[in-house]
Amino acid sequence: MSGQLTVERDGAVMTVLLDNPPYNFLTAAMMHQLHVILDGLDDEPEVRVVVLTSAVPDVFISHYDVSEILGGVESLPVQLSPRVAGAAIRALGAASHVPGAKAGLSAAGGQGVLDLREYHAVTHIMRSSDKIFIAAINGRAMGGGCELALACDIRLMADGPYEIGQPEILVGLIPGGGGTQMLPRTVGTTRALELCLDGRPLSPTEAAEIGLITRAVPPSELMSETMRLAERLARR
Repeated sequence: MSGQLTVERDGAVMTVLLDNPPYNFLTAAMMHQLHVILDGLDDEPEVRVVVLTSAVPDVFISHYDVSEILGGVESLPVQLSPRVAGAAIRALGAASHVPGAKAGLSAAGGQGVLDLREYHAVTHIMRSSDKIFIAAINGRAMGGGCELALACDIRLMADGPYEIGQPEILVGLIPGGGGTQMLPRTVGTTRALELCLDGRPLSPTEAAEIGLITRAVPPSELMSETMRLAERLARR
């Protein structure tokens, strides 16, 4: 057990369950815990497949916790233009490698940017690792949840009354967790642009048709199908 994450091992397959009921919002604490777990995979060569799923029924990840996003914005000492924001992100990125700098950046209102950088660091590990990552999407996967699934190599989703997509535009944002990069690589530029500009969520069937997920499976078979696939790929 690790805070809001549970880690299980079965041979060469590691399963990480995200557990922040009732809505399973992603938080900075959860991302930090996941970062620590994934960093530790270098010391576990026997792990060949990582399954990422949720311990909350009918919800994979609702979204990143919007209250944390708003809190980070409100803590900034000035209102940032896009140009200034870009410069600040680059400066914070460089400074974050300096010992003791993270505490200073947080105190200066840079915690939100540091949290976003950690999210990016986690998805970078997932995309570049020699482990295979499988998302077992057991319910709603919106915003940051969709992006976390996109960082996986394979995505299986329960074929129920669930939705997946990038709704950030509906609250005046753009996908900040890598969606604007990973979506075009997954479904093509035209589809990705439509999803980001419109904000309309997709059903599992629609998501499978455009390649956003690998396939939709009956809800009762999601985990058994995922584990069969994980065990098979671990032997490759």
